[in-house]
Amino acid sequence: MRKGLLIFGLAAMIQVAAGAATAQTAQTSTASAKSADAAQNRVVGQVVSVDAAARKLVLKTAKGESVSVVSDAKTICRRVPVGEKTLDNAVVIGFEEIKPGDQLLARGAASASQTFEARTLVVISKDDVEQKRARDRAEWEQRGIEGVVTAVDPATKQATVLASSAEGPKPLVLVFAGDVKLRRFSPDSIKYADALPSSFDQLKVGDRVHAKGERSADGTRFTPEEVVYATFRISGGRITAIDVATGEIKISDIPTKKSLSVFIGTDSVVRRLSPELVKQLQSTAGKATTGSAVGEDLQRQIEAMSTLRITDLKPGDAIIVSSTADKSAPRVKAIMLATGVESYIRLFEGGSARRDFNLTLGMPSGIN
Repeated sequence: MRKGLLIFGLAAMIQVAAGAATAQTAQTSTASAKSADAAQNRVVGQVVSVDAAARKLVLKTAKGESVSVVSDAKTICRRVPVGEKTLDNAVVIGFEEIKPGDQLLARGAASASQTFEARTLVVISKDDVEQKRARDRAEWEQRGIEGVVTAVDPATKQATVLASSAEGPKPLVLVFAGDVKLRRFSPDSIKYADALPSSFDQLKVGDRVHAKGERSADGTRFTPEEVVYATFRISGGRITAIDVATGEIKISDIPTKKSLSVFIGTDSVVRRLSPELVKQLQSTAGKATTGSAVGEDLQRQIEAMSTLRITDLKPGDAIIVSSTADKSAPRVKAIMLATGVESYIRLFEGGSARRDFNLTLGMPSGIN
């Protein structure tokens, strides 16, 4: 499987740094108060820039906010290996060793000058993250499968998927035995680190599954160790409004016949499709291409198209969007958003189309 899965470990670092603030033996009210206090006295994100001489850096948080972090000679800086759950293997480093791209947890307090004054800095280096990501990607490629769920048997805890293979999609039975780590992509993120714990009884027909484990000798059964999955929603229509400041657009959604808000995040894949590719999508609409050479070729072509920003869009543009939100949700976060689909959208306008509104956009490669 070519999707890279990045296990980051910052949550564990936060728990270590917070100490007694998250102690399970404390009373509920006391624990809540300490947890709130801990949240106010730490900041986590990716390092954007570093001024080593002034001992200052800028972090970008998961919410996209920029935070200025200042330190002094008393600030303790530590680096931990990616995936560590404690600070036992942390090493003391100099502030000048922190680089853009590193992941960082700062403990301290916000100041009146709109900066964060750090007492301790815990760092995971960008190089360590990339190396871990490469190892994870290699393991998932060697021991992973992906496909769409076609049947679920709660009695035996088995699920049948139409899985990718060199010869095209083939049925494969997933046998859920023992301690299987099962997670579902959250509605507002396609990052593995943000995936939510799930269970077998939440898995359903139509879900797209990525699993790592062992295949049987005859190739018909697969025992997963780890599974991440999502239910995809395809939306589309014409843009009715754009808010560049919030990163949101509104469309008149054809499948639901309602207004839909679409948030375009930093990890959303936004592309302008060529007329030739749109014709291919039209020819495969409603057909089972997931896991096939055709489906994967279409996905590669989509990602190779021109990259767009929200500022390149305008009211009246026809778009299609894939997301993992519930089909009735009034707001979605775009996984993939495609423009240049005027001819396709016209097929559904006026209520004349008699086909399902379903395109093979899939998931972008490199999901982390």
